[in-house]
Amino acid sequence: MSALTDLIHELTIATGQMKQAALTDDWIMVERIQKRRGRLLDQIAGNSTVLNAAEIAELRAVHEQEAAIAARAGAHHQALREALAADPQHPKKPGRMRKAYGDQ
Repeated sequence: MSALTDLIHELTIATGQMKQAALTDDWIMVERIQKRRGRLLDQIAGNSTVLNAAEIAELRAVHEQEAAIAARAGAHHQALREALAADPQHPKKPGRMRKAYGDQ
């Protein structure tokens, strides 16, 4: 296996782990894995020349998993916004958390 193939394989594994963390709503772990994936993506970009068909297919699968994770994260953020809006005890002034989740 080439170094590039190894990096893509590591990215695939990390993305699968990130998807599992997202499915269990472990967003802290998602963030940690995303940082590791960022380093892998930088290395892949630095090492990429011409990708073979297997590498392209693996990167497409990674992209599909990323889309599922992003959709789940969006739904999670929407649920948080709704919970903040429905909480009668929550202050109505825009605070740091309200700004972070778009509820202003």
